[in-house]
Amino acid sequence: MSRIAVIPDLELYDREIGHTRGYSDESLKNLDDIIDKIIENNFDMALFAGDLVYNPFRSETYRAQVYRRFMRLNNYLSSKMPDGVKIVRLDGETEVVNNTIFAVQGNHDKSPNKETFFKFLLDTGMIYTPIEMYDDKWSINLLHYQKDAKAAIEQSYARGRDSSKYNIDAMHLELDGAGIINAFGELTSYGWNLLKADLTIAAHLHNANELVEHERSDGTKFRLSVPGSIGRTKLNMSTQRDFAQFVTVNLLTREEKHEAIELKNWQEFFDLGSSIRTQRLEKSLGSYSKDLEIHHFKSFDPKEMLNSMGLPQDVLETALSYISQ
Repeated sequence: MSRIAVIPDLELYDREIGHTRGYSDESLKNLDDIIDKIIENNFDMALFAGDLVYNPFRSETYRAQVYRRFMRLNNYLSSKMPDGVKIVRLDGETEVVNNTIFAVQGNHDKSPNKETFFKFLLDTGMIYTPIEMYDDKWSINLLHYQKDAKAAIEQSYARGRDSSKYNIDAMHLELDGAGIINAFGELTSYGWNLLKADLTIAAHLHNANELVEHERSDGTKFRLSVPGSIGRTKLNMSTQRDFAQFVTVNLLTREEKHEAIELKNWQEFFDLGSSIRTQRLEKSLGSYSKDLEIHHFKSFDPKEMLNSMGLPQDVLETALSYISQ
């Protein structure tokens, strides 16, 4: 049996973010809870769907704590797929790998100036970032982050999909900016016909939605999962919740569902007083900026003023000669 857990936006980090309280401890707890559920429910593979980390870690202690947890997950999964998993690498070559921890690369997993923990996991062989994982009956396409979501989807579909298989697309893209999904994580009419997989898992969007079924214009049906983020990096409507969820899929029976983990109460997790003060300041500054925008400041031009006064031509020429000196 091939059962996979797909984990969105874990956002691991060893510092506070914005107005959080205890973010480091909470991120480790979330990772523990997910690994516990993977082991308890006898999953065969794990796929982190982007933004595994928030920013490069500064604490070596935290780095070691996270790595030990990935070692625990790796040790459990290493015997689950004894024949390995077939993958298509980023360079287009195919191979069979024995590691069953995979990852979509999100925007936070990349750092142009610093070594991220995500890259460390890649370099040590703890995780793989292919563009496809597949078997005779199923295929999982990984759409890694790039700024142009439509281009990423088109490039992925250009490789084709085997309609005889159960196809899953796991993506970490700006779908709301591309008009595929709206701000609430709901598909637009454009998105209904663009997504071609049997199941599309959309990470990067922090709004947590139900797993829903849609029908395209040609009558074919597909499922959409917008699980939301596990890491809560800012206080807004999407993070005022005390749960997070990840996606579980049985690749043989095509059974899909959202699995919940409990989070710290959001009113305790966020410093509400500090957040309110910041929001008031931002609102005040925003109003001030708008006030500036509606004032059109114009520099004083004496030549323009003289020309507009209706002076006789000889007087005007004399006056203009004085201010030109």
